[in-house]
Amino acid sequence: GLCLAHRRPRSRPSAPSASRSFDSRSRLPRRLRRLPAVLSPRRRPRNRAFYPPRVARHLGDLRRIRHAAPPHVNGAMSAVASVPAASLAARHAVRGAPAKATRGAPRPVRAPRGSALRCDAFLDKIKKGVEGALKGDPAAKTQAKYQARVDAINAMEPVMKALSDDQLRDKTKTLQKRARDGVDLDALLVESFALVREASSRALGLRPFDVQLIGGMILHEGSIAEMRTGEGKTLVSALPAFLNALSGKGVHVVTVNDYLARRDAEWIGQIHKFLGLSCGLIQAGMSEEERRAGYGSDVTYVTNSELGFDYLRDNLAQTPAELGLRDFN
Repeated sequence: GLCLAHRRPRSRPSAPSASRSFDSRSRLPRRLRRLPAVLSPRRRPRNRAFYPPRVARHLGDLRRIRHAAPPHVNGAMSAVASVPAASLAARHAVRGAPAKATRGAPRPVRAPRGSALRCDAFLDKIKKGVEGALKGDPAAKTQAKYQARVDAINAMEPVMKALSDDQLRDKTKTLQKRARDGVDLDALLVESFALVREASSRALGLRPFDVQLIGGMILHEGSIAEMRTGEGKTLVSALPAFLNALSGKGVHVVTVNDYLARRDAEWIGQIHKFLGLSCGLIQAGMSEEERRAGYGSDVTYVTNSELGFDYLRDNLAQTPAELGLRDFN
């Protein structure tokens, strides 16, 4: 907005002087005549930067017109009145330059709004395309890294299909004994994933694909697995959860709300129960005994908020019997 100058306007002289025998504002273009009183040369502040740039340009033209000689001295005023005050022709006319010197002067063209952003987005797409062509598809590189283990799991599929349900549970007990005897979990990964794949096919009717096996391997390594929509992220969590639960130290599957925690415990938990593992659930409003029993299971489904507050409550416990969580591993 514009601010009125604090300077009080001068009183008009009773009789016009010889150098001011014409009304400067009456000879201005209409758009300058309609300017508010604050734009009057008598009331404007001396600092031109006080106004926005567009208004300051008009004030510059107004200042030249005010101090110009009367029309009978030269033809500058008539030239100024015939063209827009903000144009180059008006400025050259006041300075005495011929109007034809500015005929056809190019006007600045402003780029449409948002064109720079669209250009940057287009360049980003080109950059990503070039990088993809030079470096290759990251998903293909990841798949090649784990392809040997995927082939080993696929090779064990006929063996697992030939086992009965009880024999699959016996396989789980064998893997648990080996893990608790100190065998590295990485050495048990291929057999464990093949066992979970067969249990998922029998309990849920879903057979994990190769890309889901790769996602489970990445999670087991402690990394983040980014998967495309529809690749089955929920089923992926069952693979590393079963493998890490073999040591008997417990596994926490953390979700964002109570609905997802209950859904996964009731759905994916069928795989763990089919293989002989216990599955727990932590929900808001549970008692300390229920929480302690849930955290004592082989696989526990819990929300991030409940897990965080239970950890804080354990820090206030006075005796080991008041602790709800198991030691993290």
